[in-house]
Amino acid sequence: MYRDNRKTEIKVGIISCVGMMILFAIIMFAKSVNITSDTTSVIFEFANSGGINIGAPVVVNGVKRGNVTDVWADNEKVLIKADLLKVDDLKDDLTAIISILEITGGKKIEITPGKSLNKFNPESTIKGVATSDLSSIITQVSGLSNNLSSIIIKLDSVVTNVNSLLADKNMTHDLRNIVANTAEITGNLADVVNSNKILINSTMTNIAAITNELKVAINENKPQIEQIIDNLSVTTNDLSRLMSNTNNAINGADKLISDLNIIVSDIKQNNGGALSKLLYDKAFAQKLDSLLISVDSLATQINTHGINVNVRLGTRP
Repeated sequence: MYRDNRKTEIKVGIISCVGMMILFAIIMFAKSVNITSDTTSVIFEFANSGGINIGAPVVVNGVKRGNVTDVWADNEKVLIKADLLKVDDLKDDLTAIISILEITGGKKIEITPGKSLNKFNPESTIKGVATSDLSSIITQVSGLSNNLSSIIIKLDSVVTNVNSLLADKNMTHDLRNIVANTAEITGNLADVVNSNKILINSTMTNIAAITNELKVAINENKPQIEQIIDNLSVTTNDLSRLMSNTNNAINGADKLISDLNIIVSDIKQNNGGALSKLLYDKAFAQKLDSLLISVDSLATQINTHGINVNVRLGTRP
């Protein structure tokens, strides 16, 4: 009797489990099937699927509007097709995000309708963003934990080095001396400033007075300064003209020297006429010496005996 009851309980349990599984399958199938025929198909474009599956809900501002009907890869992007019950309230600046449906799993497409004045064109592709799911977050946290471990190891080595430095008595003594000297220098500077505060204030007052006097002197002598500047400008112009005339005179002197060089060259090459003969023709120079000697002899006779003139008029004898 006990065995029969046990078998009956086992059969009832098996039938109950099978019934629960069938009911669960029917519920899941009903969630993925949209019994309304008035739907609009839209295409979403994502960088990755984000773990979304066929049958996942599509919501607008948290309200379910349809379901995902197909997911496929297209080169370096993923295209997702969904059937929506209504698209009249969607604008052309709408946004779509793949987010977590439940904390235990599942994904959904969340649509924000947008605020543009232009309506959404169902034939256009909606570009969306896939957010990180729990598994990707855990992966990132795991990577961060590895980095944190290496950082902690490095910090430990830094702390060890710092401890070794602080354990060095000479290093500690030097640091203390540096701090003490710095404090002493700061105190001395404060004492110098305090002891000479009156002198510093007086110096600053004198500098301000000298500055004001300079301003007054400049304002009072401004016309004379402007006159001096004008005179300097005139002098500069005159000096410029003088320099120009000097340059012209130098150019003339250069031309004169060039002409003299040409003349001297011609004389040296016996192209100077009488002057060239006088300087370079020896025969001509000897004749000229004889002539001068004869003239000198004639002048001596004239001075001694006078001039005896014998004039004949008429024909030659």
